Amino acid sequence: MPVRYSIDPETQVIHTRMIGEMTSADLQSHFEELQGDPKCTGTLYVLLDAIELTSIPTVGMIQFTKDMVELMRGRVKFAAVAVAAVNSAQFGMFRLGQVILEPIFGPTNVFRDLDSARDWLERQRASRR
Repeated sequence: MPVRYSIDPETQVIHTRMIGEMTSADLQSHFEELQGDPKCTGTLYVLLDAIELTSIPTVGMIQFTKDMVELMRGRVKFAAVAVAAVNSAQFGMFRLGQVILEPIFGPTNVFRDLDSARDWLERQRASRR
């Protein structure tokens, strides 16, 4: 599956990895899995790792993500999102996604490497403790 994730209940971080070619159906499967995961509740911080992603997210995928997050609002609140994307086209699409999704995800930022994304997300977590 092109989208894999793990949730650390202690840190409240959901680390989502996007690998290879990702389709809208893959994204839908990911959100269905999240909705059924009992650990996907409360407040979560998202580390979105697109380093191994080979496809370019579409505006439709961004809109679908927005719709799904809005549906999940009663169960989970995403407090901040850090994205790591090295490909320039992906970086640009995730920046567009930042504009569209930030109102429902909270602070969102896109980085060119995973360490920078992880560091920024940790600062977001620390500022809310």
